[in-house]
Amino acid sequence: MRETQFIRQNAPKWEEFEQVLEGAHRDPDRLNELFVQITDDLSFSRTFYPNRSVRVYLNDLAQRIFLSIYQGPKNRSLAFSGFWLEKLPLAMYAARRDMLIAFLVFAGAFLTGALSSAIDPAFPELILGERYIEVTKENIASGDPMAVYKKMGPFDMTLGITANNLFVASLTFIFGILYGIGSLMILASNGIMLGAFQYFFVQEGLFWESFLTIWIHGTLEISAIVIAGGAGLTMGRGLAFPGAYTRGQAFQRAARRGLQILFGITPLIVLAGIFESFLTRHTDTPDWVRGAFILACLAFVIAYFVWYPYYKASRLGSASLAEPEFAVHKPPLPEQAFIRNAGHVFGDLFPFFQRSFPTVLGLSLLVAVLYCFPVFFFGRSVPPAAFFRIDFSLFASLEALGQFYHHRDAIPWAPWLNVPILALFSTWLFPRLMGKQPAPWTTVLVQFRKALAPAAFMVGILYAQSPYASFVILLFFPLLLLWMTVLALEPEARGLGIPRVLFLALPNFSRIFALLLLLMLTGGLFFSLLDTGLAWTYLNLISWVVRLNSEQMEQFSAVVLAGLTYFFQYLIFGMIATGFGLMYYSLVEIMEANQLKQRIREIGRKRQIRGLEQETA
Repeated sequence: MRETQFIRQNAPKWEEFEQVLEGAHRDPDRLNELFVQITDDLSFSRTFYPNRSVRVYLNDLAQRIFLSIYQGPKNRSLAFSGFWLEKLPLAMYAARRDMLIAFLVFAGAFLTGALSSAIDPAFPELILGERYIEVTKENIASGDPMAVYKKMGPFDMTLGITANNLFVASLTFIFGILYGIGSLMILASNGIMLGAFQYFFVQEGLFWESFLTIWIHGTLEISAIVIAGGAGLTMGRGLAFPGAYTRGQAFQRAARRGLQILFGITPLIVLAGIFESFLTRHTDTPDWVRGAFILACLAFVIAYFVWYPYYKASRLGSASLAEPEFAVHKPPLPEQAFIRNAGHVFGDLFPFFQRSFPTVLGLSLLVAVLYCFPVFFFGRSVPPAAFFRIDFSLFASLEALGQFYHHRDAIPWAPWLNVPILALFSTWLFPRLMGKQPAPWTTVLVQFRKALAPAAFMVGILYAQSPYASFVILLFFPLLLLWMTVLALEPEARGLGIPRVLFLALPNFSRIFALLLLLMLTGGLFFSLLDTGLAWTYLNLISWVVRLNSEQMEQFSAVVLAGLTYFFQYLIFGMIATGFGLMYYSLVEIMEANQLKQRIREIGRKRQIRGLEQETA
């Protein structure tokens, strides 16, 4: 075909392409279709007109289409403002019924706590604890009832309070996974405590002083907790009432909306921590100033989280509230090696983990038995309660994890039993998480022997009990987890695969480090389910049915709680393994670009006709 004929035949199509590119609204599917057709024309021109201007023109056009499809937001500030001015308000509007329920439950619990304190003056002591009431009464007697807010330095206090409030808000949201009941329970518990706390000062004749002090930070703090509860109810509603979606799809959809809301209240929580540390302590500030500040905070919360979502929704109209950003996410296969950062991996993590959850569940139960049976059966000289002890307090289960890797004197071999268990778990699990076919037993045995090395390093770090353990874990665990991943997913790796791990990890350490931090934080929040008292409640029920004396019940409880803690540990490890499996494929693509090279080789080989791909001759 002559060049002039080629141009004349395709000029109308290219003109249409230019119009689509210059239009204000671009259809992604149409752009993708244009990209396929333009690359076909470009391939043809490179073959027959390599030194002509038509090739330069088509190359430029293909580049413009490619950038239109794959480039990120041109202006990050617009994306940032778009979240706060559109996405978050619309998410709040969509969750308005859940927010109302959360507020009513919290308000009802607050009134219950206050009325219970009015009926029974000893109720605040029961709810808040004898020691807290005793210290507060001492402060009142000394003439400074709000002295509790002045004991710590403001900087240390800010960090501690903000971290605690972020944890409580996250926990309130996460417990929504229990069909919303968990979020309601936390809201009710906090409401009763606040009502009892506030009425205690009413009994002491200090209502206004306590009100003007507590609510300087409490206006934002309590609002954030209530909103987190509403976000948890939104997630629970997706599970309980999936509608036309499957239950898994509805959960993904609702969880994404809830996460947006949870992210949106983070600044409130940080500000509340700053106010509590730097402003609340100044109780000598004039009452009208403190009252005006509280009203200003309340006005902001009502304006932004209540009024503005309704205003935004009314401006857009019902037709614009289809929420395309909440469409069900279908992640690519892991071997489709898109380059992912830690946030992208986290976004794709749970659909993959959900798919393999029965496998992870069964394997976690198996390794819990493999550890607990020999420890408690062959170590019978050491009572279970002496080997493993857990208290009912915040983060107690996380603190108890270290007991599986210590106890050198009680059962010296128990910590090292973790090495083969961890190697077995990783060798068996990683390929299945990534959808790979099971390898022959001979290959699995070789992989298992290799996996003993990173497993031994992990257990050794935990066994050492170094004062710098946290620093060492953050520095070396990303490398060790990637090492396990490489050994499990690359059976052909030479030796122990150390050069391969360093090749992938060293240029990309910030990626795997950020991923580990994100997964450890998420795992810690899920692990806190053990700290809710549910396990203790079930143990009490068992004690009503099975006749055990106090000593027997103590030993039985230690065995059960040890098994549950070890089981949860490997459930969380399964989640972390999923994240590192996805990151592995991304690192391979960054360093080797195998799929990019394959796509380049395929340019021009395929032609799309009426939505179907047909190989060209």
